[in-house]
Amino acid sequence: LDELGANVQRLGKNFFLVIDPVFDGSPLMQKLIDQLDSIGAKHAVFTGVTGEPDVETVDAAYAVAKDYGCDAVISLGGGSGIDVGKCVA
Repeated sequence: LDELGANVQRLGKNFFLVIDPVFDGSPLMQKLIDQLDSIGAKHAVFTGVTGEPDVETVDAAYAVAKDYGCDAVISLGGGSGIDVGKCVA
């Protein structure tokens, strides 16, 4: 996470963050946001992944990402959050 900003800035300026609810509000999430802020990037956050992802969860996440006009997706958490992030991307 210490180098995230430098590594993602070539991907865009509007990021969609899929965050496992366990990490919502955590120091790790704050570090992620701080790195995006350091490159002047904006972000939208989705924390609605619980358990195994289903079509409804992916559709809800995709709708947020589409409305926001995201350039790239970053997932923080376990496999389910990462799976939703991959589906949205």
